[in-house]
Amino acid sequence: MKKISIFLFLTLVLFSTAFSQTKTELLKFNQLYLTFKGKQVKFSSLNDRTIISLLGHPIKISKKPWETAGTNKVKTYYYKGFEVSTVMGSLEFINITGKGASFSFLINKTISKPFSVGSSADLIKRYFPKSFAEKDQNGVFVIITDSSGIEQGESIRFSFSGNNIKTVEYAVNES
Repeated sequence: MKKISIFLFLTLVLFSTAFSQTKTELLKFNQLYLTFKGKQVKFSSLNDRTIISLLGHPIKISKKPWETAGTNKVKTYYYKGFEVSTVMGSLEFINITGKGASFSFLINKTISKPFSVGSSADLIKRYFPKSFAEKDQNGVFVIITDSSGIEQGESIRFSFSGNNIKTVEYAVNES
């Protein structure tokens, strides 16, 4: 019995140490929102069947094969200042490069301030201090998990121009 207690104690210490050493904050997919024309749309609601009804008609839609998707096609919806891409009908990528759209996050049961092009980097420091501390030349990454808290290879990336956000991007990272 004593060996089991010691084993459980050591396991608990190892797991708590591993979790306390996480260098970035984690967001769940159901916490992510795209704001456009005053409307907050959950990322989980965006797919080929809903994009136009939720965001309106895009400036352009392109369909083309994607190297890693084999024969499947990528559909990209172009709006003023951002684009949304799907693969096999599912959300794959959102890239905000101009004014008019933003990302918001449900944190502690409250929607965050919008993260948009031109916003101060201080906003990221405030909401994601650990991730901001890991900032590199590619920007700041916030890892996305599924509803169980398991990483699925998705992230939000913030890039900068000076002390302001230059682009905000959601991507499913291919392995």
